[in-house]
Amino acid sequence: MIASPYTWLEEFTDRSNWLGAYKYGDNDGPSTYVGLKEFLSCHGFEEVREAQDVWFRLDELANGRKSQQTSAQMTFWRQIVE
Repeated sequence: MIASPYTWLEEFTDRSNWLGAYKYGDNDGPSTYVGLKEFLSCHGFEEVREAQDVWFRLDELANGRKSQQTSAQMTFWRQIVE
């Protein structure tokens, strides 16, 4: 299982390592979900059930009055063993 909000920031991950979510000139690149599927299928995994959106909340520790609510996409995979 992989769950991620697919929040790509260059300060943490170089754009060349992103799994989708980037543009080629004026054209939109593949979504992160499509990039993830391509990457995992090339490394011997198959998706075993439909992706689901899961909501979560991040509370700011310094100020208990501030939080973020967002969703992550949860995907389910199985390694193909031959």
